[in-house]
Amino acid sequence: MADAAVARCLATLTRAGAGDFAPEALSLDPSLPAAADLAAALRACAESDIAGRREASQFGELGLDALTASALTLAGEVATPAAVRATLARYSEERRLSEVAGRFVSEDLACAFRHFVERDTPAHVGGPRLPGVSDAERLADDVAGICRQTADGVRLGGLEDDLWRAVERGPDAGHTLYRSVLTAALSDSLRALGVAP
Repeated sequence: MADAAVARCLATLTRAGAGDFAPEALSLDPSLPAAADLAAALRACAESDIAGRREASQFGELGLDALTASALTLAGEVATPAAVRATLARYSEERRLSEVAGRFVSEDLACAFRHFVERDTPAHVGGPRLPGVSDAERLADDVAGICRQTADGVRLGGLEDDLWRAVERGPDAGHTLYRSVLTAALSDSLRALGVAP
């Protein structure tokens, strides 16, 4: 789950939180609400980065979904591109990139475990535990929610300096740091879920 493509997604989101994108890079479609515009812009940036490096993977696709959900959550209910930039700027000004990374890890775990449940449950639909498709969907929602809630409780403040060093080095030179931050954050979250030693 901490492959190169997922690390690129984390890098894109933390770079946005650190104010590392020009304002014009965060605007794709003025007909979208500002938060959705931010999410779409960041996803497009990460997709291009991943494709350009030929790092696409199944976990990378899930990472892109996590990036989108994280960006929507972090941007909040603001109405204008300027308000989105101001909201993101607070993470940088207050040195809270670990919160940005924490949101991504929570969403990434939720997306990954939802994928596993959706992949493995069809053979069980129609049985006593999953009588219908809606029961399988509810199970996937519940598992994703548990993952998100548990990972939200994991504090990544100890990774703050590494995140800033990664941002300062840039997406290429900082990639190894992003992967190590991602590995550490996922390990802590999986331990909190009770699925890792």
